[in-house]
Amino acid sequence: MLRIAATLLPQNDPDFDLKSGPVAYWWLELDGIEGRREIGFDDRGDIVRFAPIGANRGVFVGEELAPHHLNESLTSQEFEQAWERALAGWRR
Repeated sequence: MLRIAATLLPQNDPDFDLKSGPVAYWWLELDGIEGRREIGFDDRGDIVRFAPIGANRGVFVGEELAPHHLNESLTSQEFEQAWERALAGWRR
């Protein structure tokens, strides 16, 4: 049923939807309140999705959907290192 629903609904992350595990937490790069880039991690801390890349628009990218209560801050360097790690493992 999930597979059928996913084919009928537009997908924000076609390369990751139905292929990766659940996201336990997100790192968001914000421009004001708008999401610019996002990285999703599983409960082990492994990157399971990130956007934007290719046809993957993401959940928060380009939207004013960032959660109102973000828990922690990280440096731009920490985000960039995780982004580069994600890009290095990117397979289409």
